[in-house]
Amino acid sequence: MDFFDPKNWRFVNQYNQANVHSSNVLRSQLLLRNYFLASLALSEHQMGRKRHQELKRHIPQIADPQPVEFKEIFELLNKEGNKTVKFLTFGSLMNETSAAFDIGSKGHPALTFGLRRIFNFEPPAHAISRLGLPTPGFDEEVARLNVAQCNRGDSPLCGVLHALTLDEVKALEKREQGYQLVKVSVVDYEAAYSEATPKIEIAYVLVADQPAPSEPIKPHLNYLNVCLEGALAHGRGFLSYFLSSTFLSDGTTPLIEFLRQELVDLACPE
Repeated sequence: MDFFDPKNWRFVNQYNQANVHSSNVLRSQLLLRNYFLASLALSEHQMGRKRHQELKRHIPQIADPQPVEFKEIFELLNKEGNKTVKFLTFGSLMNETSAAFDIGSKGHPALTFGLRRIFNFEPPAHAISRLGLPTPGFDEEVARLNVAQCNRGDSPLCGVLHALTLDEVKALEKREQGYQLVKVSVVDYEAAYSEATPKIEIAYVLVADQPAPSEPIKPHLNYLNVCLEGALAHGRGFLSYFLSSTFLSDGTTPLIEFLRQELVDLACPE
């Protein structure tokens, strides 16, 4: 059985609770696998940083993110002629296997400005268990991805753009409990670099509107693996972009630094 397959998460959770030693082994394997995936993109990290700077020429054309309600989407889709709306996914929904539970269409890479990806969302208890409970002794590893508004001059946010039907939006609202919506402007990932004036589209992004955690929380390792696999599916350059625009719950520590430090702690426990 593949412990990293999203279809087997419930079994993994039961396995973890039944055998703490095996749970620690699984956590170590997840750390190694996540760092291996991240290392595939490190050689392209500097290129990614350079491309971030190139993209700033599009900033004057991009509107700031605006909060909206799901009912606005429902009304839009109920109008004659509107069959789908665009959603920019930035976390586990970038993974085709994970998204397939609720989204039928395949997406393509896109970029937006004015949002920063942060591991600061602690989901409800039932959502935590769906991906497997944290390893005993690592209760802080519960964080899911979220986005927060930032200066449009910061690095653009990469994600996967999907065209969703009314039924898919309703399924997404039910699945992603605790998240609200913001309306954003997006550009196609490749067109942003290859075209002088790429087409700008309107899309929606899920945002968790909640107070900052009272204590620092760290990424849920199984969830992180799903995100990394999803990003890598769109190429090493895209994965590099994901890593360089993803931060821990403090909003400043890069994700790659977390993975490095966790490996050091694993190799050299106190």
